[in-house]
Amino acid sequence: MYVVQSKHPDETGKHRKFQMHFESDQHMDEEDSPVDLHHLSKKYGLHGVPEFEHKHVAFMKPENLKKPEYLLKHQEAIAATGKHEHIDALLDAAK
Repeated sequence: MYVVQSKHPDETGKHRKFQMHFESDQHMDEEDSPVDLHHLSKKYGLHGVPEFEHKHVAFMKPENLKKPEYLLKHQEAIAATGKHEHIDALLDAAK
């Protein structure tokens, strides 16, 4: 399990803390509420945690764009990239 604290305070002035357990795919904030890894990365720029970086960039790999089950599992993060090739692959997987 990793516990990560943001470098910069959020809009309330707090340094946020998150716990990430990749084996169970559970990622929580300091109040034990689930959080989305891709949202955290976009907002806080989480780098340096190898498992996180692996998961965060995995959907960018061309071989994963050919796996319908993978695409559907990560559809929100894939769509959030805004890249037409990702969205096209997601739409094809949904057929």
